[in-house]
Amino acid sequence: MGRLGCFVWAALLVGCSGSDAQSEPELDSGASTVDSSADEAAVDASEDSPTDSTPLDTATGGDAPTACACVDYSDPANVGTLPAVVTETSGLASSRKNPGVLYAHNDSGDSARVFALDSKGALLGEIAFGGATAVDWEDMAVGPCAEGSCVWIGDVGDNGKSRSNYALYSIPEPTLDGKTFAKTTIAAHKFPFSYPDGKWNCETLLVHPTTGEIFVVTKDSTIDGGVYRFPAKLVPGTPVTLEKVGSAKGTNKNLVTGGDISPCGDRILLRTYGPLYEYTIAPGKTVAEAFSVAPRSVPVAKEGQGEAVAFRADGRGYFTASEGTGVALSLTGCR
Repeated sequence: MGRLGCFVWAALLVGCSGSDAQSEPELDSGASTVDSSADEAAVDASEDSPTDSTPLDTATGGDAPTACACVDYSDPANVGTLPAVVTETSGLASSRKNPGVLYAHNDSGDSARVFALDSKGALLGEIAFGGATAVDWEDMAVGPCAEGSCVWIGDVGDNGKSRSNYALYSIPEPTLDGKTFAKTTIAAHKFPFSYPDGKWNCETLLVHPTTGEIFVVTKDSTIDGGVYRFPAKLVPGTPVTLEKVGSAKGTNKNLVTGGDISPCGDRILLRTYGPLYEYTIAPGKTVAEAFSVAPRSVPVAKEGQGEAVAFRADGRGYFTASEGTGVALSLTGCR
């Protein structure tokens, strides 16, 4: 993967070190477009995609840009309503490649697809993960990959703790121009995995924006969520065993239902059905070390079954949404 440098972060540097202004960035009208006239536009990602034998190095990356944390947060605000096709919101993520664009996906029972939304929750189009299956998709993230920036999906839900086919999927981020489109299909990579200590239900996927490290946090009502890390190099189709690197201290046995790492790599959000927690990744510290220190509770909208959370692309706040049809998209910004 190499150093991401300006490729991934050039569009974020201003936001990470800028003011507290809450206006959303405008969509890049000069970007190449996805064909909105066809019922299904197939995107050929094979030219720049790694082959099935090419390892993806998730341990290397550039230095994090200037911290973009909010010292204090405002009250959550309703900024829009999610479209009817998003019937059971389970994951949200902010695009790194398309300013003002969010991605969302449904919980189990849907096909292998995500939805591109604008910053108010309006539907832009559907992106299918070619060759993937959706057993129980629970969370998503946008982060580094061999192609530059990828949409990552965690097929990690396991209410019965009985699965033998946990998987991580990725597709390179498409280039969108903010216009609506019907559907695009992008070939997905599959990374099968198992835990070192049994089977776990999980609803949280985290991808560090600069190191590329990938983590999951398990969902359990009897203990704090376990934090597991993927190996540094992943080969599509090759099973791996995760490494347990700690527990999410301070979640107080609340069920962890989603999470995200800030685009500047300095904070982590963990969603529960109750509180929303924010951990600080201190300079020179690791994600595992951040989880060993009790978090602070930060504002979250009152939502029926809160599962989805995503930092804004500039790090200056975060979006949340509940499961259900026609639910609100909420934004909490800097005070």
